[in-house]
Amino acid sequence: YVNGIRSGTVPWLENELGMVVPGSISGAVDQFGQEINELVPRFLGWVTSLAASLFSGTFSVVAKTAAVLMFPMFLFFLLKDYNFVIGTVDELLPPRNKSVVHNIMLEIDKSLSAFLHGQFMVMLVLGTLYSVGYSIVGVPVALGVGLLTGILCFVPYFGAATGFVSALLLTILAQKGAGAVIGVMVVFGSVQLLDAVLITPKIIGGQLGL
Repeated sequence: YVNGIRSGTVPWLENELGMVVPGSISGAVDQFGQEINELVPRFLGWVTSLAASLFSGTFSVVAKTAAVLMFPMFLFFLLKDYNFVIGTVDELLPPRNKSVVHNIMLEIDKSLSAFLHGQFMVMLVLGTLYSVGYSIVGVPVALGVGLLTGILCFVPYFGAATGFVSALLLTILAQKGAGAVIGVMVVFGSVQLLDAVLITPKIIGGQLGL
């Protein structure tokens, strides 16, 4: 009876499922050992890859955290010893080139200062426009989202995209309806158009004298 079942089942397993059925217990043990030998290197490779990924990710997080913590300290000591640093660099300049270098540095300082002032004004205007627009269309926490978007707009593309996605997600999660979602898109597109055509060119261009 057992041989009958085996003679009927084994060919079906081999033909239909592609399985290799050993003919004896020793054959089964040998086949199982061979499969284990093939799986072990794959498993070890997967574990090694996972460990490397975790180590790389952890190291990246630690490095970024250290950079964030070190930046305020570096900035503090730089500002504290700013006059000393400038004086030391000035002493290293050849006397015949000092006036030229001073004029160039003065122009750079004026231009950079004007740009930063203009960028701050742009951030303030954009934050106000986004806050008012998102409040009108019913975005939750519209003031916070609008001001955050305005601040992040200092980083091109990233700031505007982050603010838009945040407003969109808050609107969807609050179940404000399709009208509010469309309103968020309209506000975002309108403010971006004003920024590209009028706000940034007018404010920063005026600050820099362009």
